Amino acid sequence: MSAIPPPMVFDLDGALLDISERFYRVYSDILAERQLPRLPKEVYWGLRRRHVSTRDIVLRTCGESVVPWFYEERMRRIEDREYLKYDRLTGGALEVLQAIHQERPMALVTLRDHPENLAAQLEWLGIADLFQRIRSGNSFGDWTVKSRLIRDLDLAAPEKSLMVGDTEIDVLAGRDCGLRTCAVTYGIRTAELLRAAQPDFLVDRPEEILRAAAATVSG
Repeated sequence: MSAIPPPMVFDLDGALLDISERFYRVYSDILAERQLPRLPKEVYWGLRRRHVSTRDIVLRTCGESVVPWFYEERMRRIEDREYLKYDRLTGGALEVLQAIHQERPMALVTLRDHPENLAAQLEWLGIADLFQRIRSGNSFGDWTVKSRLIRDLDLAAPEKSLMVGDTEIDVLAGRDCGLRTCAVTYGIRTAELLRAAQPDFLVDRPEEILRAAAATVSG
């Protein structure tokens, strides 16, 4: 019997989930409640994909005095279950997860502050049972936080594992832990920004992850 390949490691937000509606609703609702100006979703999300922070967006459109209370309110809402329900699996992501699940184990590593809400969301989405291990950590952390979460998986052959994510944080953390890295261009970063991070694979659609996964085992 052949050995089971090492786990695939997935980021969640952006890599598997379309989070654009949740992020925009939180931003828009907070400002609307005080009748403050807000950008259309396509403009807001375009800025976020170019790595402009929500703080800077609010600063540009509403002024510095708004930023402190906006951020406090954003932190309160961004992982609230009522807003998490706006997330959707990216088209094709479920089929990719199901296909990989038949061949090798998978782990989920994500920067979230509320594990209980994360667990509930994974159940709603119907993907909780697809992951052998789930690790979450401080959402304000940098790539070193995600690196520690990956190391906590204690992968036996990291060079044959693959880290799939949508930001430079995922690429840096995966590389730091000895994994090959796959960056997806349909999340919260543009292809140009991700290319600069030099992932091993850069994919435009979820189904392309399957080829990257196969390459880590055969390469």
